Amino acid sequence: MNFNLIKNIRNKLFWLSFVYIFYFVDVGGASVKINNNIKKYEIQGNDYFAIVLEIQSKSPLHNGSKRNFGSTTDWTISWKGMCEKKMKQYQINKVNLVVDINTILPKWKNKTKGGFKNRHEWNRFSQALNVHEDGHKKIILKEARRLERSIFKVESNKSCKDLYQNVNILVNKRIDEIKNKNRDYDFKTDYGRKQKARVHHPGVSFTKVGNKTRLSTTSFTDWYNPTH
Repeated sequence: MNFNLIKNIRNKLFWLSFVYIFYFVDVGGASVKINNNIKKYEIQGNDYFAIVLEIQSKSPLHNGSKRNFGSTTDWTISWKGMCEKKMKQYQINKVNLVVDINTILPKWKNKTKGGFKNRHEWNRFSQALNVHEDGHKKIILKEARRLERSIFKVESNKSCKDLYQNVNILVNKRIDEIKNKNRDYDFKTDYGRKQKARVHHPGVSFTKVGNKTRLSTTSFTDWYNPTH
């Protein structure tokens, strides 16, 4: 028997604040460890003018772009497998899959100074952010369990090394599929807008002009849609 560890694709940077660890164990030598990491960055302000500017300045950058997102969900998958030769075929007889899910969300530090209407809008907005990011998590977890089952079906008639290479090809393919499913989810939900993850305020909107943010008057508008 050989023991091999292959780590696959790290997607985006994240910060760590709270960690929730879950284990799922299947019959037949399989287990999935889920690390659900949640980071909340603090913003301050007495009204939404200040809050939106704080989100724009303190929220994380989306990996590979220069755009800020007020909330993000990033993830990595790694696997550890044990190879066994059965008859003339090399197969995986034990799999440990580790899924790290990392979510960043805003926290309004001095919310009590914001007034009832602003607090009410913030609570609605924050709940919608969580709903959107939870949707990403569900996709990742569902596909991770499907990947776990698929690994057992991979075989090789050459060696354990060749088997591990075949599994790694499968894992990377599935990771690309998970990326695409999350991208489709963002398009379907309009990056959370259709789930109400947007900030409302009557009469005012922000306009980006060069490196400066200016105010403009409207009848009713969405200030900011910060999810990814």
